[in-house]
Amino acid sequence: MGEASERRELPSASFVIRRDLFARIGPFPIELCGDTLMSYRAAACGAQPWFEPRAVLLHNQLTNRRQFLTERYRRGKDYGSVRPRLQGWSRVRAIAYTAAPPLILAVSLARAIRHALMTGHCLMLLWHLPVVVAGSAARTLGEAMAHGRSCWRTS
Repeated sequence: MGEASERRELPSASFVIRRDLFARIGPFPIELCGDTLMSYRAAACGAQPWFEPRAVLLHNQLTNRRQFLTERYRRGKDYGSVRPRLQGWSRVRAIAYTAAPPLILAVSLARAIRHALMTGHCLMLLWHLPVVVAGSAARTLGEAMAHGRSCWRTS
């Protein structure tokens, strides 16, 4: 959710790209954060990733709670292992992100609330808040674990 705009990266459940650009930057990575990696590749070729909130996608997750939380954790871990490398993080920044999951979770939830207010989906967010909090917490934990591992790998 959010406003239509250029973005540094597009972590999403869907990703649309022109065929000629895909031929230059493909194939699609196998990591869970493949859309983020493709965003960086596109930007490196001069194509600015664009977020379009009017695009509608139904992404039906047919999973139980445990599978959902495991997927969110794995997605965070995958993203956390890729993001520092792509953005050239220092060890200090990785340590800070490792120690900051409560703050990162609060920021994530604040963004969800802001987007719900902007789009008129406050009741929907309130109804789904337990799932949003649990999924965001699992993702944040996975990302923090990956950042922690990257701190020790760097010499």
